[in-house]
Amino acid sequence: MLSSIFEQFIKESPVSVMMQALMSHIFAPERMDRLFTKHAQVQYQQDLLFSSQVDLMSLVVCGVQKSVHAAYKARAANLSVSTTALYNKLCGVELSVSQALVRETAKNLAELVKLVGGEQANILPGYCIKIVDGTCLKGTDHRLKAIRNLAASALPGKAIVVLEPLSKLVTDIFLIEDGHAQERSEFDSVLKKVEAKDLWCGDRNFCTLKFLFTIQEKEAFFVIRQHRGMMIAIPTSEWEIFQSFSTDKIAQLLQKLSTGVHLKKFLKATRGAKKTKVPVIYDRKKGHISTNRLLEEYNQQKKRS
Repeated sequence: MLSSIFEQFIKESPVSVMMQALMSHIFAPERMDRLFTKHAQVQYQQDLLFSSQVDLMSLVVCGVQKSVHAAYKARAANLSVSTTALYNKLCGVELSVSQALVRETAKNLAELVKLVGGEQANILPGYCIKIVDGTCLKGTDHRLKAIRNLAASALPGKAIVVLEPLSKLVTDIFLIEDGHAQERSEFDSVLKKVEAKDLWCGDRNFCTLKFLFTIQEKEAFFVIRQHRGMMIAIPTSEWEIFQSFSTDKIAQLLQKLSTGVHLKKFLKATRGAKKTKVPVIYDRKKGHISTNRLLEEYNQQKKRS
């Protein structure tokens, strides 16, 4: 597995020979098949093993082959299944298997990076920095059979990825196959991975009260961009005074505060001047019929003007 990738470097760089041995150990076919057996719930292995699928996809991901079909043709002598069976297997890989592949191989790869001295300097010693971000999985130009009669395309799935800057490796991933779901639907799964002395960094989408307070409860830390619409907690000493206020006094205070709000600053989009409508001229003696020829003439006149 992965031999085609390293063949390009073995002659020029002897270090690649060592790296090939280490990488081959991490992605050993026996290990990949054991990983599949451990985490798969519905899918099973028969003629096409999970290790063979990883081997084919590695050729595509690393740019050795342009597509899965090209990788299949390059490995056709070692495979006893058709392309249809291969695509069906790839489409049926369960999320738990994909997540386990990332998590288990990332541990060994992080050790490998540390062994060869490739770790980056820790800007905050004593803390394990983790960068979390969400992304939409890239769509495909191929139309699914179920939606070929519809104009709309399929919504892509989503993924929440955890990157560790020291090794520059993706160490964890949370996959969402429902295209209508938001990234926040998997926040509970992300929070289960939080450990003490972690430092989580993320954009404002992760700035929710539950996400922040759960990190704090687990004795971890966060550096997350503040969401504009989020209510920020204030010290108890600053809001205890409001407990003694009557309803009328609170209403008067709110009215006073509202006079200092400039609503124009919160407009999402200011309306400009209205455009004058071009009068439509109708010839009542002739019926109006739209044709391609008339549309082309209109476009040509528009370009000339």
